[in-house]
Amino acid sequence: MNPCVVSVSIGQLNPTKFMNIDSHYLAEILSGTWFGLEESIEFSKLVNDTRTDVHHLNNTIFIALKGPNFDAHQFINQAYQKGIHYFIVSELPKHLNQNCAYLLVDNTSLALNQLGQYQRSKLNYPVIGITGSNGKTIVKEWLNHLLSKEIKISRSPKSSNPNIGF
Repeated sequence: MNPCVVSVSIGQLNPTKFMNIDSHYLAEILSGTWFGLEESIEFSKLVNDTRTDVHHLNNTIFIALKGPNFDAHQFINQAYQKGIHYFIVSELPKHLNQNCAYLLVDNTSLALNQLGQYQRSKLNYPVIGITGSNGKTIVKEWLNHLLSKEIKISRSPKSSNPNIGF
């Protein structure tokens, strides 16, 4: 049986689902520049919310998303206090923490989309996209119920706004 992805959406990121990626390759994918990175590291977790319960912090990177009504750059210090030392930012903090490394990109929302495209390019099974104004979640769940009897299904664990919801 071939696996199938029923729904791929990005909203509240699931930090356990991020693929391993080398810090230098990450900078290349995102056309970014590292500040404070002394040696290469492989990231396995990506978070965008300081309230997220994060494990294995050495391999976690925080992406400071910025929207018209919200700027996660203001939570970098809080993320650091939780043990995160690596950040994807569109603006450097006024005072760089010597214990942290910052990947500076032009736009963190665009960077998140680029990471999603990169991650999807590593998958080699079909994807079913569900669009529309209403009913996407129930259709996703119906498809999961119907198809999971025949094939392995992967789907988003909950409904989320694919444009991050800012």
